[in-house]
Amino acid sequence: MLRTSPVQPSPSLWQNRLLQGRSPSLRRSRHWLPRAVCYFDIRICFYSGVRSRLLAAGASDQTGSFWFDRSIERRRSVYGGSAEDNRRQSECGKASSDRAREVSPDVMLTMQDRTPINLLFDDARRLSEVLQERGEISLDIATKSHLSKALLLSIASWFEFRLTSTVLKFAEIHSSNHPAMVSIIRIKAISRQYHTWFKWDRCDAGPFYALFGECGSVLKRAVAADPDIAKGQSAFLQLGDLRNQLVHENFATFPLTKTAEDIFADYEAAEHYMSWIEAKLVCPQFGRP
Repeated sequence: MLRTSPVQPSPSLWQNRLLQGRSPSLRRSRHWLPRAVCYFDIRICFYSGVRSRLLAAGASDQTGSFWFDRSIERRRSVYGGSAEDNRRQSECGKASSDRAREVSPDVMLTMQDRTPINLLFDDARRLSEVLQERGEISLDIATKSHLSKALLLSIASWFEFRLTSTVLKFAEIHSSNHPAMVSIIRIKAISRQYHTWFKWDRCDAGPFYALFGECGSVLKRAVAADPDIAKGQSAFLQLGDLRNQLVHENFATFPLTKTAEDIFADYEAAEHYMSWIEAKLVCPQFGRP
């Protein structure tokens, strides 16, 4: 049986420029080039989305263009180009810097405060609005059920990532970044240990504070003295316990009674606690007289 090789797509303009480069190493880069092209195409699509979010937040069209121009500049800097391209790139960079200064502080603050959880919740809410507008009520109810579970898992994963990263940063700061000390803490206290830090089913953070000895006792008393922090800690532990139930008690059929709005409200309360504990642990004066 005659075998034929698959037809390869013709290279794009940027691929031709790179493959025709003077350096032999560039001409040998055919194996990674398609992935690189795809990567930067994705970045351009991403910055297009950022531009839309900026415009929705009240920024000018020039401000949104700044983010899109950044991705174009990055692509050109990697793939190379003619002298005219480089000249235009330089001018584009200068213009982009000027436009960056036009971004109002309120818009930039809004962007910085947006976590992946905020974006996920907003997308879920917009999807629900679209389904309701089209009269897909049954589909909207089913979608909300799945999105609530996805939101819960995303929040639990986000907090695990942040808290383990903070404890590792704590080790780096207070050991003067000693590689052996950081390695011991990462291997024996962090890796696969996160879910032992708390008694989730009892909503008890005592084991976590116990890791820090007397310093942990100070943290525990500070939480008890601040109602807002205590509320956030309780929300954090409840979300963690609910996550465990969802994962270990048949995800597909688990009867999650909380809506996405309820889960997001708990997230906002827990976020306050998480920010507080992060600030405490990475403070260079933590536990020192």
